[in-house]
Amino acid sequence: MFKLYPMVKWVQLDELIPHEDIDISHMYKIGIISGHKKVAPIIIDTTGIILDGHHRVAWRVFRGMSRIRAIEVDMFDPRVVLRWRNPTYANLHKYDVLSRALRGELFPSKTTQFMIRTVDGEIPIGKIHRKVTTVGCDIHYN
Repeated sequence: MFKLYPMVKWVQLDELIPHEDIDISHMYKIGIISGHKKVAPIIIDTTGIILDGHHRVAWRVFRGMSRIRAIEVDMFDPRVVLRWRNPTYANLHKYDVLSRALRGELFPSKTTQFMIRTVDGEIPIGKIHRKVTTVGCDIHYN
């Protein structure tokens, strides 16, 4: 069993790299919901590529904000699993996400879903914020 110690940190929006386009109506929905509660941190790769939270980032940019809370993980860690919601892209790999993002070629909105392989099975990567604080914590993985 491995332990990772991810921490929530503030990152500059202009340093983030999207890999998916956004759906404007979903962005507004996120904005309406976030106006009433604390928004979960986004998940980013060590390169700055957004793995989860494109719409939260877009909403903050739209609102003129400059930073967002984020949890950084290594996309190429074998416990980070890529799932495709669109079967058109099912034969692509994490390196394809990286190379397309760095070239500015975005996948359609909600095409990918990154998962974390834990001792209890796979969970969406965006759910790890429930186990992380600003001082870090243990997240147990297989």
